[in-house]
This record gives sequence, C-alpha cells and structure tokens, in this order.
Amino acid sequence: MIKSNKKPSFALVLCGLVAAPPALAQPDLYGKLSLSLDNSRDANGDKIWSLQDQASRLGVKGKVELDGDGDLKAVYQYEVSMNPSRSGKPLFGLRNSFAGLEGGFGQLIGGTFDTPFKTAQGKVDLFNDTSLDITSYLAGEVRHDQSVQYTTPEMGGLTAKIDWMPAQNAADDDGLSAALSYKRDALEMAVAATQKVAGDGGIVTDKADPLDAVRVMVSLAATESLKLGVMAQQAEGVDANKSRETGWLVSAAYSLDRVTLKAQAGQGLADKDAAGNASDAKQEQMALGVDYKLAKNVTAFSYAGVMRNSDGADGTAVDETRSDYNVGLGLSLSF
Repeated sequence: MIKSNKKPSFALVLCGLVAAPPALAQPDLYGKLSLSLDNSRDANGDKIWSLQDQASRLGVKGKVELDGDGDLKAVYQYEVSMNPSRSGKPLFGLRNSFAGLEGGFGQLIGGTFDTPFKTAQGKVDLFNDTSLDITSYLAGEVRHDQSVQYTTPEMGGLTAKIDWMPAQNAADDDGLSAALSYKRDALEMAVAATQKVAGDGGIVTDKADPLDAVRVMVSLAATESLKLGVMAQQAEGVDANKSRETGWLVSAAYSLDRVTLKAQAGQGLADKDAAGNASDAKQEQMALGVDYKLAKNVTAFSYAGVMRNSDGADGTAVDETRSDYNVGLGLSLSF
C-alpha cells in the first residue's frame, strides 16, 4: 500500500506532544501552516476559487542517548498532516513517522516515510505540495506506510539509503527503494531506483500499480543568489502493467533580499500504455512563482502555471489536446 489511510488518534497525538516522558529528553515540537487561494478546475471541469491546504503539518521529534559517550541514540518522529481548509480531505493524516537507532553505523528506522526515490528529488521541485506539484507527470512520489530503512553515515559528501517495504499480502512482492546522494558546497547530486513499488502518479499508470523506476537529480547553486536544478527519470510497470513513462524537470530560483523568483518546466511522456500498446500520452507544464519573506518563518507566495495534456494524459482522448492553468496566492508559517 502506498500511503496510509489510517487516521491517528487525536488524543494520542496531543499526549505525545505535550506529555512526553522525561526519558525522551525534551522532544522538539515543529510544524507548518500553509494555505493558498487557488483558481483551478473542479471535478466537473469548471473553474472555481478555493482555499487549499499546502501540506500543513504538526510533529514531534527527538533523540535519546543510549550509552555513556552519546554515540548510540534512539531516534523518533511522529508527524501528522493538518488541513485547516477542510477542502475534502481528512483533518488529520499520518505523515513521516518512525522510530529507530542512530550512531556511528548510520541510522536504522522503521515506520511510515518518504522513500529514498522520492527524497532523491532534493529541492529541485520549486512548487512542491502545490497544485503544480510534479506528481501529476512524474511517478514515484511515494510515502510508504510499512518501511524499514537504513542510511549510511556521510562519507566525503556521499550518503546511501536503502528502504525495504515488506508486502502486506502474501501474493504481493516486497518493494525496494534505494538512493545514492552526494552533497558538497554548491553541488548536490542523486541517483535513485525503486523496484515493485506503487508509483502514486504519472501519465497513464494507475496509482496503485507497482513500478520499476530510475531517477537522476542534479542541483547547483551557481551563485549566492541563483540556484539551478534538473531531474530525469524512467518508470516501467511490472507484472500485468506494461506501461513505460519518461519525464524530466528543470528549475531555477533567483533570490534578492526577501524576494525569490521561481521558474520551472517539466514533461511526462508515456510511450506504452498499461496494456503495452504504443502511446503518445503527454503532459507538459510551465510555472512561474514569487516568494516574499515577511519574517524569518513567514512567507507570502504566489504562482501561476500552464498544463497541456494530450493523447490520453489526464483523461484526454487520442488526438485530443487540452490546455489548462492554475494560479494561487498564499501564506506559509513554520515553527
């Protein structure tokens, strides 16, 4: 299963945040509230204005020393999504939550969290969590609800992650996701692969269908003000699904004092549909945005994007092309 649909007990969350045992050594409380007023198409195809949540969350995390020199620690995090706008979503939902051990050997955790394939995107998706998120045309943006992950110590800028996702049904195969990343000074790179993990997005692939996929990402701070990013990937269906999709993304952000200007373009293309037949389904997306820091942890933002779907993408028919736009204006507060 890709994402947990379990609704955590609100009482359990509240108790964990305000009444943590002393042994947990003052856990950190953190969160984000982010809302936008969007003009986009509803389920009936009509353009409407609506208040949208942008991945608001509330969490508690911490570490507990387990030996005398402090090298071995127990680590934990419990995070829930919040939806202040109540726009057709549950008020609370499980996000990245885990428990495990950390030390000189690296980190070993179990729980619900983003796969290494997903986190390999770094920060090149400048419109993450908005209506212009790359999920609509790039498969693999998965938070899995039954995962065991090992992360190596950082070694000269290199870090490796491997995530084992045991199948919850005897008839299904276990899933695997792994990534190797490098970060040093202005350069960040990652290569990731996932095997038999449901894709949760893409052009023609059903969200529940397992995929094999490969992703490459490069991010460069060209100057103190200019950051550039590029990502490319390929995904193929396994078992009964015969689809094959490729996609890419390029982005640029320029910061000057409190203002950040953002531009992004991407495309997803399916050359085989789920039955293995030739396909030309495609989605193209271009987006522009402006962020303005009102305070250290408060940002006002706006964005506008154009999406072009054709030949089977987003419900279009063969030889049909449909263009659409989304605009939004919002405010994000973090603590």
